[in-house]
Amino acid sequence: MQSTGEDQTTQIAEVQYLMGKIESSNLPSQLKEQANVMLKRVRRMARQGRASNEYEYVARYIDWTLRVPWYRITRTT
Repeated sequence: MQSTGEDQTTQIAEVQYLMGKIESSNLPSQLKEQANVMLKRVRRMARQGRASNEYEYVARYIDWTLRVPWYRITRTT
C-alpha cells in the first residue's frame, strides 16, 4: 500500500504526463487551454493531498478529448 506522499508524487507525475500529451496533441487551442487549466488545478490539489477524486474526473475527460479525431474530415457517399 502506498503512503500519502507516494500517492501525491504519483498523481503529480501523472498530471505532468497528461500535460505532455496535451501539448503534443492537435486539440483545438481553446480546448488545450481548458485542459491545461484543469490539470494545473489538479496538480495544486495533489500537492496538498486532496486530488484523487478530481484527478480521476479530469484524467477521464482529457483521455476522451485526446481520442476524438479533431480536424479529421471524412467523405460520405
